[in-house]
Amino acid sequence: MSLSKLILTVSVIVCIGALFGAVGYLASNNHQINPPIIITPTPSDGKITVSIDKTEYEWGEEIKIDIKNNVSADVEIYWPYFEVEKKENDQWKRIITNLCACSNIECNIDINGFEILKKGKAKSEKWNQKIANCDGSEEIENYYFEASAGIYRIVAKTRITTHGHFSLDYFNSPEFTIKEKSAVDPRCGQKVKFDSKCARANEVYGYEFDTQTNKCIKVNAGGGCSLETPFGSLEECQKVCEK
Repeated sequence: MSLSKLILTVSVIVCIGALFGAVGYLASNNHQINPPIIITPTPSDGKITVSIDKTEYEWGEEIKIDIKNNVSADVEIYWPYFEVEKKENDQWKRIITNLCACSNIECNIDINGFEILKKGKAKSEKWNQKIANCDGSEEIENYYFEASAGIYRIVAKTRITTHGHFSLDYFNSPEFTIKEKSAVDPRCGQKVKFDSKCARANEVYGYEFDTQTNKCIKVNAGGGCSLETPFGSLEECQKVCEK
């Protein structure tokens, strides 16, 4: 064999050996170069949903709220279980809807309390569009006032505990609108209704606004009848209609 062929043969053998050596090294160290990715699901992968029954409400109309736990573990939902925020100048501003949440009001309630919301379960709440007047006087009618027209959302504060660690999270409802108060409340044109066939053994009263005198009046609807009255009291009627 000539010297040139011998050199070529040795070179090929060396190259093949180096190639196999590199492949073996990569195979043995694959866990260092390209380690496997392990994804461990945690309860916080799910979401708490805050839903409302409508996206637009009349002024003073009750708002129904559902807070549902869709994560894979129980969560803590904190008192007062929901908060309300109003959009003002493209910023969300918190509104206090429970008098006990006012810093200057003392209530016999644990303001740091919470309720366990089981996985897959929902908690129903309601907001009557009342806002706490933290600076109100001692007169009870001044403790709350009506929310003004605008864009709002409901916020739920929750805590999820995972592997001994916890995280506080806030979940928002879709935005909704409270419409402007009507110039005339439609109840001011409604009359007390009752079944005229009912016996009048007992006196049953309703309250309506008399458009002739512009005064609220008390109406005897008859005893034992199915009563429909626009207002539950004379005072309520006067507040709404006698302006």
